[in-house]
Formats: sequence, C-alpha cells, structure tokens
Amino acid sequence: MSLGGIAFNLIFATALMIADGPSSLIYTQFAIAIFNLLPVAPLDGSKILQVLLNKVISYKKSLDVLKVTNVIFLAIFALGVWSLRLEQYYLVVVVLAVLVGKFQAMVPYIYERYKVQRGEC
Repeated sequence: MSLGGIAFNLIFATALMIADGPSSLIYTQFAIAIFNLLPVAPLDGSKILQVLLNKVISYKKSLDVLKVTNVIFLAIFALGVWSLRLEQYYLVVVVLAVLVGKFQAMVPYIYERYKVQRGEC
C-alpha cells in the first residue's frame, strides 16, 4: 500500500513527460514521490523501512530503529530546508516534527497492540 502512492506519482510524472506536459507539474510529482520516501513517520518511507527491518530484526527492535531514524531524517530535512532558505517549507518541518513526536510517544502502545494482535498478552 505504501508503494502505491509513490508509484502513482512516478507513473503520472512519466506520463506527463511522454505527453510533453507542464514541467512544473512533472517536477512536483517527482518531488512528492521523493518526499514520501523519507523514512519519517507518517510518510510512506517509514512504513517501507519498517517492513524491510521486520525481515531481519524483531518488531520491537524495528520500532526502536524507526524512532532514531525518524529523528535523524527529520533533522537532515530541517537542516536542508533551513540551509537552502526554503521558507515555504518551514511549516512542513514543524508539522513533521509534531507527527514524529506523536509517533515517538505512541511506540509503546503500537508495540502493545502488536502483542495483543499476536496473542502474546
């Protein structure tokens, strides 16, 4: 499911390129796809990363890795926005920071829900 939105953006951008569509719309579609790949909750990249991590480590450890990864990539994104002076994205950084904070607080509950669904409680 997480790959669906990203795939749509890439397919739409490719179709626009073939049809010689507006370059600003093509750029926007590619930018949305790349942005969505960031491993920051709630973006699709974090869900994809968690699925990949669950293949090699336990669910609990994957949540712990995601907690750290969220903060690192949010910091990188925020530094990029700040250093490039992209004022129009400051609000995006603030919203992502709030959502990452919410995810960090929800991790214990997410893990408990996982255990209940598996019948481990």
